[in-house]
Amino acid sequence: MSVCLQRHISALCPSVQFRWGPVWKSFGLGPGGVTNILTTEMFKQTTRPAAFMIAGSVNWLSFFFIGLLFPFIVIGLQHYCFLVFFIVCISVGIYIILVLPETKNKSFVEIQKEFQSRRSKATNSDEAEALLISTSL
Repeated sequence: MSVCLQRHISALCPSVQFRWGPVWKSFGLGPGGVTNILTTEMFKQTTRPAAFMIAGSVNWLSFFFIGLLFPFIVIGLQHYCFLVFFIVCISVGIYIILVLPETKNKSFVEIQKEFQSRRSKATNSDEAEALLISTSL
């Protein structure tokens, strides 16, 4: 198909497709795989398939919407079009530093206990006691 259309659409030229190959590979080997690692470490085996489906769907939907919106962002912001992505990267970095626990050399049980301790700080002590009483049966 691309061979037939390459005379009409310059983006389908094989040399252009060949040049984008390293970009796709570097994304897949670098930041593209981070979502899979986080999903593996943050969910139990019983809920992991659903988490993978949700994370993958959100990932590909965000790629789709970025692909749709990026031409308009370029028209609006011109040379500063990547400031939008810079702001997103900074906000995600702050979220990771402040919210997500360190998972290096920890078992899933230790990570889950850390999440539960963070949640218990957010709830009242009465609610935490009621939760403990109700789950002790």
